[in-house]
Amino acid sequence: MFGYSGIKREGKSFSEVIEEIEKACDTIETLFVLESLDTLRKNGRLSGIKSFLAGALNIKPIMGAVNGSIIQLGQQRGIQKALRKMVELAVERAGGADAVKTKRLVITHVRCAGKSGAN
Repeated sequence: MFGYSGIKREGKSFSEVIEEIEKACDTIETLFVLESLDTLRKNGRLSGIKSFLAGALNIKPIMGAVNGSIIQLGQQRGIQKALRKMVELAVERAGGADAVKTKRLVITHVRCAGKSGAN
């Protein structure tokens, strides 16, 4: 169970609530697609040439958090293919199609409300 209100209803103490939340945090997966490589280029994580080539080929990296570090998990040509691949990775990391049915999925967006379905 994730969320203070559900744990509180179970009558758990504050320290038990903290323990439950810390356990839940260990199971959280973060995946995202970069639509633009400008930030990576500007902060020196990607050379100008690589950024130019990736832009010209419409390559979108699929990124994720692994042990507290952001790493590239894959890449696809075009945003739609990258988003589909990100979903495949999310299902895989959740334990497969059957396991997904018992998981909570949260979709966020950064100035891309239309792509997140938040409209």
